[in-house]
Amino acid sequence: MALLQTVQLEHLPPSHAIHLALYRNIQNAAFLQQQLLDGNTDFEYALIDASVIAESFRRFGIQPTTSSLLLIKVSTPSSPITSAELSSRLATQIVGEPVPFSDEELATMTDLGRVKKIYKLNSNGGGGGKKAINGVNGVGKEVDEKKEMEVLILGAIALRGATN
Repeated sequence: MALLQTVQLEHLPPSHAIHLALYRNIQNAAFLQQQLLDGNTDFEYALIDASVIAESFRRFGIQPTTSSLLLIKVSTPSSPITSAELSSRLATQIVGEPVPFSDEELATMTDLGRVKKIYKLNSNGGGGGKKAINGVNGVGKEVDEKKEMEVLILGAIALRGATN
């Protein structure tokens, strides 16, 4: 059974719930990819612009080699779904190990090199030579770099949303 979490976001009305599930060791990625490409109604997805669907699938979609999967489902008044219904549906479709949705789990599944490539971030950092709290170069660098990368990615997403 899926370890499904339901969250409410401040800027969304209470009638809109966000359901999250995280899986690792996916065994049927090719099947899931084909379901998305076929437009199966069991796999609902929203992409901003129809002209970029192929590019979005290539960059962000499921590949036959996908081993980790984050699922996000927004429940709305026009298409409501309960946690129990969604959990049951996921259990019949996804062959993998459900894991708790947490920063720690996501960190173990994230391919930072691929993220940098997708968002066209250079790999040599900002070059600011920031020092950690104790004044030693390199200590805390990975955490600083990850935070900087997250800010850049959120900015890129916001700009794309504003221009599409």
